[in-house]
Amino acid sequence: MMRRLLAIGLVAALVAPVPVAAVDLKLVDSFRIGSGGVLCTAQNRVADPVLTSMFDRAYRITCRDAAAPVGKLFALRTGGKVDTTAARLAAGRGSDIVCAAPGPADIPELAAEFPSLRRAACEQSGLAYSVYTLPRGKTLYVAEGLTGYGSALRLALRALVADAPVTGDVEVASTAAGDPAAFARIQAGSLDPTQALAEGYVRNNAGSFAEASEFFDLLVERNRQGSPGFNRSAEYLVNQALQQSNLGNFAEADALFARAGATLDRSDPVVLRLDRNFRAMHELNRRRPQAALTALETTRTVDLSGLDRERVAVGFIDVPLSQKLNGDDTGLGSLSKVEARLTPEERSAILDAQGDYLKGAALRSLRRDAEALTALADAVRRLDAVRQGQVKSSGWLKAGVATERAIIEERGGQADAARASLTAAAALFGTEFPNSAAYLVAQARLAALLARQGDGEGATQLYREIIKASPGTPGAGQAVRALVGPYFALLVDSNTKGNAGAANDFFDASQILVRPGVAQTQAVLARELSGGSDAASSLFRQSVTLSRDIVRADSEIATLAAKTVPEA
Repeated sequence: MMRRLLAIGLVAALVAPVPVAAVDLKLVDSFRIGSGGVLCTAQNRVADPVLTSMFDRAYRITCRDAAAPVGKLFALRTGGKVDTTAARLAAGRGSDIVCAAPGPADIPELAAEFPSLRRAACEQSGLAYSVYTLPRGKTLYVAEGLTGYGSALRLALRALVADAPVTGDVEVASTAAGDPAAFARIQAGSLDPTQALAEGYVRNNAGSFAEASEFFDLLVERNRQGSPGFNRSAEYLVNQALQQSNLGNFAEADALFARAGATLDRSDPVVLRLDRNFRAMHELNRRRPQAALTALETTRTVDLSGLDRERVAVGFIDVPLSQKLNGDDTGLGSLSKVEARLTPEERSAILDAQGDYLKGAALRSLRRDAEALTALADAVRRLDAVRQGQVKSSGWLKAGVATERAIIEERGGQADAARASLTAAAALFGTEFPNSAAYLVAQARLAALLARQGDGEGATQLYREIIKASPGTPGAGQAVRALVGPYFALLVDSNTKGNAGAANDFFDASQILVRPGVAQTQAVLARELSGGSDAASSLFRQSVTLSRDIVRADSEIATLAAKTVPEA
């Protein structure tokens, strides 16, 4: 697991990246709701039927532990006719949502400044449903959805009004111990391809490989069935292959990479680089650094610096030209004065930086430290050349570079430099994906370094924080298990010195190795009861049962498909 997490690079930047300075939510395709608790995101819905002008915006709210979207966000231009806009919005909800007259809203952060803020208590098929409305100037801001996710609705509305992310915890009863992979599969089926791809990347970068695999598996499946809007089969396949590699299923990953190679468009510079880098990650997962170097050095990529003018002159539109044409949004550029999306050239440059990082990781594994440091420096140089290094998601890649550099520095006897590098890596992971398995892994590496340097007190304190956060962090148990060995050694030594609390710390740490069945049952039961009604509890139990049935059916289908000769 440690090697696999080290191999994670920058992939989320290829979906919805924006510069750090561009905090304007109008310029992003998705944003995280709050800063802690259950992971919920808002994804832009440009085709929502409620939208009537280019100034209207709509978002769908999805949460990690929910099989379907839990709410919606709107920012609608009213033209001074708030009642008309509100009526149009109400008409778009459907007859299954019945609302009472609106009253005071429970958002103190907004109510004091905006006395027009209102909340309507509604019901959707027996489930509690809330609609928050806030008219401000020429815009009507709306957050609506299941009342059980009220904290997400309130945080999302605050962010929409502020036009910037806000801090706060999304507090709902979570099924962290239930069947997250099955829920991820159902959620992937409810999203459109672009959003499902983005969610898959998010889960990969957070270290939740099983959930990410479900997203990419379903994208491949829907593409094979010919669903409309799917034309990125090679990208789906290489991502599916990488997830299987991250999970240790190397033979299956090999087969998927072979399928991806047969579908690659050799004129697509972005997907070619994805394929190259993911194959190198696969080799690093298998602890074959020399093979990773070979993959990086022998794969041919396309240069996007220019177009083949002779082919264009005779009417041929290749992938680079198509990407340029599709990405030319002059309207957005003239309105915002900033290009929020990365161009194909910029995406290719970031993937080349990731390639340099992977080269550095492979060379470090081969103990060719001087060459490794050069490759890592090249990665940082390439990143800094893309929008002055202000691409938001590049923090992940810089954290990986810092981690590799720390290993080399410690090996070279530079204790202080190694500690500074790992501290910086943990801070970067915490900024990009707080409350994630990858962040806890970065902290665990730093704690282990502190223990090796003789700072037992600092290491113990950091390990305590990791153990405390692990039960509520998806995927953390599997990721952290292999990294807490030094903590047990510290606790044993502390216990022999008469520390009465060491035994309790030892017990707490041991719980992340195998989660007790009672705790798992309690987590699922808590979610059943959180619905607020018998109908909600019944629906949740039904969703869990159906999720398990789907998993069993998938397994049977895979078994039958593997049979070459039908049984008599």
